[in-house]
Amino acid sequence: MEQSEFFSLLDSLYAFDEGATDSGINDKITKNKIRQYLAQMLEMDLVLLITSFVREYYLSDSAINSGYSIIDVLAFLEWLDREMNICIN
Repeated sequence: MEQSEFFSLLDSLYAFDEGATDSGINDKITKNKIRQYLAQMLEMDLVLLITSFVREYYLSDSAINSGYSIIDVLAFLEWLDREMNICIN
């Protein structure tokens, strides 16, 4: 799977869980596959992947201009821990 496709799925799963039922996806099979994929990654690879996701979706110039901030990053990381059982320390 291409990184852009993976990021899009991750964003859509997060969006749905946070209440965006129009733009998010509710797919338990995909969610479990993503969860398993993240759980099997080496810690540094996981950190780098999530860092790239956060940079692209929340901290890029266009994302910041759209109103995203570090608060959104924190909310995403809390979801990752709560819903996906992936804790980034």
